[in-house]
Amino acid sequence: MDVLDPIMGILPTLWNGTSKRIDIIRQLDENLSSLREERCKLQDIGQDVRSRVELANQLYCKRTNQVEGWLERERRKLVEVDNMLLKGEQEIQKKCLGSCCPRNCYSSYKLGKEVIKGTKAVNDLINEGKEFKYLDDVSEKLPPPPVDEISVKKTVGMESILNDVWSCLDDHEVSVIGIYGIGGVGKTTLLKKLNKKFINERREFDVVIWVTVSKEVNLDGIQEVIRHKLQIPYETWEKKTDEHSRATEICRSLSRKKFVLLLDDLWERIDLPDMGVPDVSCHQNGSKIVFTTRSEHVCHSMDAAVKNSK
Repeated sequence: MDVLDPIMGILPTLWNGTSKRIDIIRQLDENLSSLREERCKLQDIGQDVRSRVELANQLYCKRTNQVEGWLERERRKLVEVDNMLLKGEQEIQKKCLGSCCPRNCYSSYKLGKEVIKGTKAVNDLINEGKEFKYLDDVSEKLPPPPVDEISVKKTVGMESILNDVWSCLDDHEVSVIGIYGIGGVGKTTLLKKLNKKFINERREFDVVIWVTVSKEVNLDGIQEVIRHKLQIPYETWEKKTDEHSRATEICRSLSRKKFVLLLDDLWERIDLPDMGVPDVSCHQNGSKIVFTTRSEHVCHSMDAAVKNSK
């Protein structure tokens, strides 16, 4: 009996190992079905993530390295799983034909282990993919273009005044330029052409900001336009509860930049510090302000170099 004790102790271990192998072979068909289901889930999540990435691209955002890596792993895993499922179908077909030689049993066992491992890997990828729920999860914002493109109709007869205003940008003695003329003569079109000229003929400006002022001055609205162009975070902005604190935030941002501020349709003098715009006459980096108005008086009240839009 003493001789048999070690042997009897080994038998349960051998049986457990053999039993597990038999289960893996016996459950191959079931495990392949589970793998197939997980593959479909992974593919669906991958399509959702790609849709968010495509939308992010349209919004001028860049996909993150993390989502880039996940999409590549997802692509490779789908190919790997497809090959595994094909091998599984072939193995099941052999069983259906009644083949049960040891080589086939070993092949079924080996494939069964791969299927179990593959199903877990797919499930892990699915859980990772579920983290990419929102645009912010798959992308990061790219810096906005220095100049926003504004559509402008084709016109003739404006080149002279346009070139005149453009030349003022190189004049260190001129910081504020006012373009005046009666309504309908094309002041806004001229300003749009100037904006387009910044796109086509790059100058060393960090940012060009377009603001439509109009007769009823909306200081909150103007500040919001400038904030958006400067990409001052909304979380920071909402903590500024009055126009003065918001002006301070804008001034802090603009003071670090060489900027051009294009103000369309001024009806009266506007206090630039109230908007948050630093005094460009003291801003030694060459920042400029260009505005349009119907009144020559407004040009003088803004201490601007005057240009008639006729």
